[in-house]
Amino acid sequence: DDSGAVVDAAIDATSNTDATVDGGDATVPWDLDVADAADPADLGPPDGGFDAGPPDGGFDAGPPDIDECALGTDNCSAVATCTNTPGSFVCACGPGYSGDGVTCWDTDPCEDGSVQCHPYATCSNTVGGPTCVCTVGYVGDGFSCVDLNECVETPGVCGPNSTCTNLDGSFDCTCLPGYAADGASCVDIDECALGTDDCDFYSDSCINQPGGYYCPCPAGWIGDARDTCDDVDECALGTHDCDDPTAPCVNTIGWFVCGCSPGYQHNGTYCVDVNECALGTDDCSADATCTNRQGGFVCQCNPNFTGDGVTCVFTGTCSSIPYPCGPNSECADVGSDTICTCAPGYEGDGITCTNIDECAAAPSVCATHATCTDADGSFACACDAGYVGDGFVRCVPE
Repeated sequence: DDSGAVVDAAIDATSNTDATVDGGDATVPWDLDVADAADPADLGPPDGGFDAGPPDGGFDAGPPDIDECALGTDNCSAVATCTNTPGSFVCACGPGYSGDGVTCWDTDPCEDGSVQCHPYATCSNTVGGPTCVCTVGYVGDGFSCVDLNECVETPGVCGPNSTCTNLDGSFDCTCLPGYAADGASCVDIDECALGTDDCDFYSDSCINQPGGYYCPCPAGWIGDARDTCDDVDECALGTHDCDDPTAPCVNTIGWFVCGCSPGYQHNGTYCVDVNECALGTDDCSADATCTNRQGGFVCQCNPNFTGDGVTCVFTGTCSSIPYPCGPNSECADVGSDTICTCAPGYEGDGITCTNIDECAAAPSVCATHATCTDADGSFACACDAGYVGDGFVRCVPE
């Protein structure tokens, strides 16, 4: 048969059609004609078959089997496996291929659905089996894919002057305000050169800066004119040119001046002292003395007054030295005045006091029958001889 199995049969000499093979029926693949053989031992194939064998009840199966697979004379496909069989061979397509073994074609598991890659993965049919690879923007083994956050995993992926926004499977780059995309980078927008600034409303000029611009404030001011301009204190910063020590720097709104120090005035060339005492521009008390100084003046309370010179309080003169009143006088401080009066027994203006001779007065200051004796600032009365009493009021006989 086609398998090349050894046929063990008893062949009927008068028939060439039927034979018994292992107890069954088989057809010999050629016609046997007994008449064509002179000797039954010469029975054999007419051209290229196999020898029927010796006439002892059996026949020879033919020459030894040829291993076409080992010899490479098979016609199997390069991707098929050759298996030798008695008298023939069998071709079987290898894994991943379909066909009859002679002709094999690739079986794509990516198309037939036998490989379940992740929805965000690409299936590739390769030698050795299919592979699943996550698409760009995702990471994983191909069977499980998750979004790749390029903004975190690759810092600076968008380049300078930009912001990165992660998207599902991708990312987005946006230029910062004041910058514009120029190919794959963000470049500064020169608003001043393009005339897109609004400095005309606030300032006379525009100065470009990375990512923006500013409108400078006028001279003497600092800041962005679109927001707030602050006065520059040239005096505090030391950017003034006031060199005269009597003409210090005085800051003004938006500028500065070299003004004379208090107590000085400009004479057209430089600063000179002002005599406030002479001009009456001092603030000394009426009970104080004003003394001029360079760049100022001093107020000092007068004697018998106390205070800072601007305010002076009268302290009185009666206890002062020298005594303000004359000898034999009495002193009294009344308000801011000193009143001098002569002491009893004296008369005068308080500055000059003289004794009063009471004994010369009439009528007599003593009693009748008494004698008056004058003393400095006083007098005495004594009863005459033969009389007794105080001498001032009465004197009576003894």
